[in-house]
Amino acid sequence: MSGTRITDLVANLHSNELTRRDLMVKAGVAGMSASALSMLLTGRAIAAPGASTPRYLVSKIDATTLVVTDALSGAYWLGLDPAWYYEINPTMAMFAIYDQLYAGQDGSNPTDIQPLLADGMPELSEDLLTATIKLKQGITFQNTGNEMTADDVIFSYNRLAATYAQSSFLATDYWTDIQKVDDYTIAITLPAPNAGLAAVLASIPLSITDSKQVMEFGGTTDRPEFTDDATDDERASNESILANRDAQNLINSTSVGTGPFKVDQWDTNSSVILVANPDYWGEAPQIEQIIFTNIIDANAQLQAVETGDADIAYSLNPDSVAAVESNPDLQIISESSLSIQYLAMNLNEEFGGPMANQLCRQAFAYAIDYDSIINDILVGGAVRPALPMPLPLSGSEAMLEKAYTLDLARAQELWDESGVGDQEIEITYDSDSPGEGGVNLETLATAIKANLEAINGVTIRLSPMPGNDRVGQYRAGEFQATISPWSPDYPDVDTYATPFFQTGTAAAARVSFSNPEVDDLLKQGLAETDPAARDAIYLQIQELVLPDVPYIVLYQPVYRKPANATVAGVTVHPIYMMNLRGASKTE
Repeated sequence: MSGTRITDLVANLHSNELTRRDLMVKAGVAGMSASALSMLLTGRAIAAPGASTPRYLVSKIDATTLVVTDALSGAYWLGLDPAWYYEINPTMAMFAIYDQLYAGQDGSNPTDIQPLLADGMPELSEDLLTATIKLKQGITFQNTGNEMTADDVIFSYNRLAATYAQSSFLATDYWTDIQKVDDYTIAITLPAPNAGLAAVLASIPLSITDSKQVMEFGGTTDRPEFTDDATDDERASNESILANRDAQNLINSTSVGTGPFKVDQWDTNSSVILVANPDYWGEAPQIEQIIFTNIIDANAQLQAVETGDADIAYSLNPDSVAAVESNPDLQIISESSLSIQYLAMNLNEEFGGPMANQLCRQAFAYAIDYDSIINDILVGGAVRPALPMPLPLSGSEAMLEKAYTLDLARAQELWDESGVGDQEIEITYDSDSPGEGGVNLETLATAIKANLEAINGVTIRLSPMPGNDRVGQYRAGEFQATISPWSPDYPDVDTYATPFFQTGTAAAARVSFSNPEVDDLLKQGLAETDPAARDAIYLQIQELVLPDVPYIVLYQPVYRKPANATVAGVTVHPIYMMNLRGASKTE
């Protein structure tokens, strides 16, 4: 196969990559399969079509430089402007460039939210509806030396709201007003008590940017008003939206944050380069630059680490784990994610058919061999919570002993008791991207089909389809059963509990799940500030939902990154993907 044909095929792969964040969470953790690699690669990493020679190739990779290889082009890395940000992979770069008011930097305990730019935790009013936050003083922005003040915080949040980007809900749904008390204090007015506010403020889109510099770039907080029937073209062509898009193009290559690293080069066809911020207010970086290089395929990324062309690979196919573990020159940096892969079943009889029958859903939950999925397909790289409430979030660990496990006799008993007789059930899944943890979704779906067809009376029809089509069908509630992913916006239990269990919200609306008692408990859980009491509420919620089985969690993957043994100080993180702030290299 000639080099030209290979390039054409890689270009075709790029044209089919997804642009919606809820699909990118799957594509971000792995590349093509090993069989695709054998067809497309000739033993060397292939860069994106049109890629220029990465700058790092002409210089020695030494202890002052960390090279991370990832799929940068296509839909993976779209920009480095927090106000437009909603991808997954480049979160590791964003957290190196930008600071937020709060952060949960410990990947093993991501819900331990601590002040970053804030000078203390939010101070709540007696009615819990006003949060006053003091800011650290003397912190300056990377390129201008401007001091960060309350004006920058308010500008950053209001500009996010003004973009109408996918992540703009973070600046519109959680408060009704934000005011400057003084240069180093803000007051946030909440529509309802929210014990997870600090976690929300730790999200990457709510990073603090240099308001003066962003305004020089044309950025604005002017928020246009659109009618409900406004088209995407009308929204995109709005003057304010266009101004913020223009600012994004400049921000991509010119850091406007306060973090330990700043942007030196932005070229997703080649490499994105960060350099240490010599004036960083916190602990100084131990390396001088981080270089992200563009390699599309997961196995080719691993090869770059093996040959010394890279220090860390973002992706690792499950079938490569053993080879990395047996190589004394390599290591696997790992941590449990907060992402899940799950089977959603439609409780609306019009579309769900027998899936609207609780006994049928319970039968499915007892028929799946979860241990085989985790041990054989994910090579042990996963855990499994009882419900879409990942471990170790509130109440999830206490629910483990109540989770459905393989019991085919019980599954058959429940199916027979349902009285639905012989049924064919359609299960959809994405045909154009892998699942969480780099899983081949065809392999996963085929295993589930075999499990469920062990129930006499069940026939499964697998329907792979392009991700955008599947998600559109899922969001419209016009499906019978579907395999889908979920990843967090911030490290708090509410980012799962509300969308999965609250009537009329996100996933709950799609599967037609509703329970008024659960709705009331969700409000209580969001308002409860005592951790033990909050855990008890979310445990009660899960106990109420479990018998209804609107969703079956298949697994919660462990994020695994292959790295050179000389890499130190890098941790895998369920929100930031990798925390590179403390990175170093040994000789």
